[in-house]
Amino acid sequence: MPKLLINPYKVGPPVEGVNFYGRSELLDKVYQTLQQSNVVLLQGQRRIGKTSFLKQLTTYMERRKTTQKLLQFVPVLFDIQRYVQVSLPQFQMHLAEAIARPLPLVAPLLSELEADLTLFRDIWLPQAYEVLGDRALVILVDEFDNLDGLATSQTMQTLIPFLGQLVSGESHLKWVLAFGRLAGKLPIQYEPIVSSGVQLRLSFLSPQITRELLEKPVEGVLTYMSEAIERIYQLTSGQPHLTQALGSEIFQSVVLEKEQNLVTVEDVDAAIPPILEAYGNAIASIVRVPPVEERVLVTVACLTESAEVAKKPAITQLLIENNVQFNRDELTSAIESLINWELLSGDNQSVKVSVELLRVWIVKNLTVEPRQEQATAILFELAEKSFDVAERLFHSGRYDLAIGQYLVVLDYIPNHHEALRRLAKAYQLRGESIDRIRVLKRLIFLEPNATDELVEALLDCIEESIAEQDFSTAIEQYKTLIELRDSIQFQKSLFQVCAKELDKQVEILKKMTYPYPESKDLSEKLSNSISNTITCLNSFFDSLAEEELQRIIIQIALLNYEIAENASTKMRDDWRKDLNFYSRFSSDNRFKQIADGFISSIFRSELTNRMIAHFFGAILSIISLFFNFLFYDIKFSNPNSLGHIVYVIAYVLDIGLTVVLLISFPLFGWYALLLIVSPILSFQIKSGFLKEELEKRFS
Repeated sequence: MPKLLINPYKVGPPVEGVNFYGRSELLDKVYQTLQQSNVVLLQGQRRIGKTSFLKQLTTYMERRKTTQKLLQFVPVLFDIQRYVQVSLPQFQMHLAEAIARPLPLVAPLLSELEADLTLFRDIWLPQAYEVLGDRALVILVDEFDNLDGLATSQTMQTLIPFLGQLVSGESHLKWVLAFGRLAGKLPIQYEPIVSSGVQLRLSFLSPQITRELLEKPVEGVLTYMSEAIERIYQLTSGQPHLTQALGSEIFQSVVLEKEQNLVTVEDVDAAIPPILEAYGNAIASIVRVPPVEERVLVTVACLTESAEVAKKPAITQLLIENNVQFNRDELTSAIESLINWELLSGDNQSVKVSVELLRVWIVKNLTVEPRQEQATAILFELAEKSFDVAERLFHSGRYDLAIGQYLVVLDYIPNHHEALRRLAKAYQLRGESIDRIRVLKRLIFLEPNATDELVEALLDCIEESIAEQDFSTAIEQYKTLIELRDSIQFQKSLFQVCAKELDKQVEILKKMTYPYPESKDLSEKLSNSISNTITCLNSFFDSLAEEELQRIIIQIALLNYEIAENASTKMRDDWRKDLNFYSRFSSDNRFKQIADGFISSIFRSELTNRMIAHFFGAILSIISLFFNFLFYDIKFSNPNSLGHIVYVIAYVLDIGLTVVLLISFPLFGWYALLLIVSPILSFQIKSGFLKEELEKRFS
């Protein structure tokens, strides 16, 4: 038996040439797609063979000959990850060097690019196009989505927009971008790059190609039984890296150790534990997904140990039992992502792990219940997903929906700086000033440099409120503004607004009619306005402002006096308390005199009213008693007599007078009751019944 001393299976490094199996249909599809589109987005999970495919695509484009009138390509492999953190001129230099390599062209110097940032695109690229003639450049970029983790804020501001301009604005420059995740999961900044791309998938190998990958490298040396091939495909589903790994382990065991030439199902099963141990890091990289998707993947793996598929209700239940709770949309989104990444197969309602070897490793090494740091990571991931959705909505002008998503982000991560900032901007664009200020107040505790933006928002809100004559809102915002940046100018502006608020309420007071049903609410508003104005006035000295305040206070005092003349005792007491407070609070002697004088006038008015009430009440009661006593002499034995009729009419009028007194002036209450009982009292005295009772009691 010929003996191979070197294991022919390639596990890990990219494969090329005769070691590359299958993918012919996908190679041709990419080639045809580039005839019509500038960008191909090649999506495939980790260890699926994206790097090997790009290398093979380079060879395919270089060797392809056709008589059809198709555009010919010059492929350029570009390792963008190496240069993502350099300056824009440095990036342009490295890209130019990669493009110039297959062309008779010299790349520009770094100093030239630094001196003129437009040199690369406006001068050098057109020169490259002239050299190409009828051909087109194709830039092949591996793991493009990894830029998200490597990119700095400077990269996002310069490099990503630059790439977006190249992708969308250069028809002679085409791109094949390899992704480990869906293009739709990338941050919004990548939208100009990926929006026009055609997405193709690099998937698992077919059973036939898997058989070729296993048998051809060991042809004449090792034979696989059909059952063994089927078992390997059952374990790997045609995942290239795992298939190569199993082949390598089987070759090591069967050929090099046992010195046999036939692979059985038992040999395949015996290779599983060593595979899980030796290639654990590679398997971990395949199943490395965001925290939310990881929890769902582990849950499905555990549920399918004893069942063919995992149902969605069972997934939800197991997650809850392990202190992981997602809402329905989050769970559905996670399942869809895992299916798109080919880590799960099935639909939204019933799924299983796509590759059995991965399922076995997951159950052995991962748990459903997250550790503390994983739980935190889940919150951050959920927040970032909602933030990405919010950003897309924001940039499309759907601010109301964006606001809802930003609020979801803040539910997960209350101190999410960028979400707070963008939420404030969304509120501004919708004209919701109060909500914008509320958000910025939260932001300044996290970013003190946001104070300028809050001051701007407060001034905008004040301007809007004054224009709408909503002076109370303007006053509250001025108070906040003065807390942030106290100044005489702001104090004076606040006073002016307070004066306008007082004038507004005075005008309302003038229009009110007796019995002033809303005067109590208005009194509270006036009290607050006076307090605000005095507080503001005490913060600075301005004789004109002081005179303005005195004018308004005097006007209010006169109007209040009118209210006090007609209002209830409780309302007058409330006014007196308010003015006592302002008299003590104010450092202005003139205001003290006005307030004290007003209090005295109310007190004198009340004292006079009480004296008048007692005097007239007593007189009316005596008259009523005498009137009833006098008319009692008209006997009831003659009910048709004129005297009886007069008595009845007088008594009815007596009751009517009582009701009027009770409604109009409560101070007459006790006397009104006496008016009602006076006929009864006169009857008792006249009949002698009361006299007899008194004599019995004291005899």
